[in-house]
Amino acid sequence: MSHRVRRLGERYERHRATWPSGQELVLREGALALTLFLPRPRAHEVEAVRTGDQEVVLIELPGVLIVATRWGFGDDDGLGWVVEPYDQRRAEPASPFPDWLRTWSSMELRTVLVDSDTGLIHALRVAELPPAAVRRVAAAIWRQVEEPVDAEVAAASVAELPDAAEDLLAIPGARVEHLLLPGGDETYELPA
Repeated sequence: MSHRVRRLGERYERHRATWPSGQELVLREGALALTLFLPRPRAHEVEAVRTGDQEVVLIELPGVLIVATRWGFGDDDGLGWVVEPYDQRRAEPASPFPDWLRTWSSMELRTVLVDSDTGLIHALRVAELPPAAVRRVAAAIWRQVEEPVDAEVAAASVAELPDAAEDLLAIPGARVEHLLLPGGDETYELPA
């Protein structure tokens, strides 16, 4: 069996050079994978993702798990808030009952920073989430699967998010987990 690996300095996808700006959040067994597509990332943004402190806010609203994160926030040279919803029902490949969630005891948050103009990977980051956050993520995804919410209700939840990411901690009726993950060593390759 062949396993793809993402490496610093290589293309995110071998046969594709450009990407629309934005972000993508997917769930893979054992990890939440966040890919950031930024046009020409600046050196301080790359360094913040690679080694800076990381703040993560997990927010559960009706039918939606939202991951908000920022890097290097202790100074003005970091990368600001990135807010991305996750909906297991729209996951590819479709997995209506992800049984492996019941057995998770650890989970990584993997971040890949890609230059959207060239497709080259500029930063890779792996952070281990604490057990309480792992349980929160797994429970939120199970609720999405077992207690279906109309897609319009889920979309309305996302549309009503406050503009300022700091206000995410005070959303009425939301389940919130707030994490501070210390900076670490650079990572040079990740499983794809």
